[in-house]
Amino acid sequence: MQQAEDFRAESRALFNLLDKTDAAAFDQPTQFKGWTINAVLQHLHFWNQMAGLQLTDEPLLLARIEGVKSATGGMRAFENAHFQGLGGRALLDAWGAGIETTADAF
Repeated sequence: MQQAEDFRAESRALFNLLDKTDAAAFDQPTQFKGWTINAVLQHLHFWNQMAGLQLTDEPLLLARIEGVKSATGGMRAFENAHFQGLGGRALLDAWGAGIETTADAF
């Protein structure tokens, strides 16, 4: 599926851009809504997983959507809790692996 390969290529480009990032930079605000790199990566990783759930586990997908909708503190709080505060290099690597899983699924 061409869209999956485009997703893979674009995601790998971002991964490569962040691959040499200093650990402290992951907590610095970006120009995207003032979100940190960690927040952006958690958001991308979460919704990539959600895309995969469309193919593998629709009930879990729907349950997580309900969780996001009802989360105290909103979507970002839900995403951060989902990943138990995962950040920095460990988050980058988890997101990078998830890119491949999601692209392969599609």
